[in-house]
Amino acid sequence: MTRSKQESAFWRWRQYWVTRPRHVRGQGDALRWDLLLAKAEAAAIAEPGKPNDHREAILEWVGRLPPHLNPVRAKAKELQALRTDAFWQTPTFAQLDAMRTALRDVMELAERPDVPPPMLKHRSAATVPHRPWPRRETQPR
Repeated sequence: MTRSKQESAFWRWRQYWVTRPRHVRGQGDALRWDLLLAKAEAAAIAEPGKPNDHREAILEWVGRLPPHLNPVRAKAKELQALRTDAFWQTPTFAQLDAMRTALRDVMELAERPDVPPPMLKHRSAATVPHRPWPRRETQPR
């Protein structure tokens, strides 16, 4: 596929992406996968013949797929091809787009990444400014 055909295919896909139907409830992981692979495809078009910068993120996501599930086993051929170094030497738009569409339906099965909880700032009583409660006026009985 020539570069002009790759670019036109990318822009057609991007136009669909912008104007796609908004009924995407429950497809968050698949849409994030599409976005990640779209970035990799754009890099493949912008710098053909160079290694892709998004390789680590894609392989990290693929590595979180549980291999014991049947849908993941059915995609073993594509996953094995994606994990090889030969695939990542000079990935083309067509190869990345084929992987995007082939693996899109199993991306929801990936385990969540291990993200540590946010650090909360501990405020001791000495650092909190003292604000006395306002006195309530009491009614005489």
